[in-house]
Amino acid sequence: MKRKILSIVVGVTLIGTTIALADVDQTEAITKRDQAEKVEMFLAKGLDEAKSNGEKWISEVDNNKEIYAQITLNNKRTVKEIRDLTKDHNLEVKGWSYMINIGNHTAVGGYTISPNESMIEAEKRFNHSLKTVIKRQIDILKKEEKKDDITTDIRNSAIAKRQSLQTKLRELSNNDARIVYGIKVKGKAGTLYNLLDKKQIHALKKSTKQDDESTALYKSIPENWLEGAVK
Repeated sequence: MKRKILSIVVGVTLIGTTIALADVDQTEAITKRDQAEKVEMFLAKGLDEAKSNGEKWISEVDNNKEIYAQITLNNKRTVKEIRDLTKDHNLEVKGWSYMINIGNHTAVGGYTISPNESMIEAEKRFNHSLKTVIKRQIDILKKEEKKDDITTDIRNSAIAKRQSLQTKLRELSNNDARIVYGIKVKGKAGTLYNLLDKKQIHALKKSTKQDDESTALYKSIPENWLEGAVK
């Protein structure tokens, strides 16, 4: 059986569009603020185009056709909340995308449900796997904090990241971590169109049964990604 937690990554990959920051002209004599604004406009344009593509796609599909799609939620939710949402609209969950703030970084990943795995089992496995990853990162950061040959800024950054992860760990233990921003589902095209049309979800992206690698379209670009892009 296929159960998989995708690696947590930090970057700027849009659904269907990989943004190469090198395309932004770094030779211009502009300030970092100007650079950040330019990158933000570039990425926002990519998000808008991807969102429009999803709207056009779902409007052209027969309402009764069973399809696979990546949903972007209006707000981040817990796994239990997405279970209730999809149940109410007769949608089958195939996986979800999650976003976690780790200190001054934002990490993104995805979870794929195995064919014979229930949502309750998936939630347990997801929480366990993610908590294992977070605990490992906390241990690494604790060691980093104790190093004698690091600057105060580096130590403070490690402490902030550790504290952020410890908070997220407690939330996961209580099953109230609102980190899911997207869901991969199977369901009627008409149902998904209505959710989008009534603004109950933010965006849609076409998917397939075999497509386990991609995550849902981001609703917006995390500020710390922009800061990292112009260093």
